[in-house]
Amino acid sequence: LPICNGLVTELVFSASVYQWKHMLRQRCSAPAEAEIRQMYCDVLQALKRTGYHDSFKDLVIVDSPDGIGRCLKEN
Repeated sequence: LPICNGLVTELVFSASVYQWKHMLRQRCSAPAEAEIRQMYCDVLQALKRTGYHDSFKDLVIVDSPDGIGRCLKEN
């Protein structure tokens, strides 16, 4: 079995819809690192399950052009 030296990190914070969209556009975009993109794709899916889901309907997840995971696309 491979040995993993990583630590689980949990963050709890709040942000406005504008701030969330700003973070998503930066961290879930095609040029972002694949692991960061994956995390923020998961964040977007979680945000779409909240009462603010209409605020994020213009943001969709598509396959990344580099072939590694997914990334954000705005409609």
